[in-house]
Amino acid sequence: MLEFGGFTINLLTLVIALNLLTDKKK
Repeated sequence: MLEFGGFTINLLTLVIALNLLTDKKK
């Protein structure tokens, strides 16, 4: 469960980072 939770957090961090990058490009 801990590993899955960490993976989910990492995935969310990646999504947020991508959103910030796309916003900067706009």
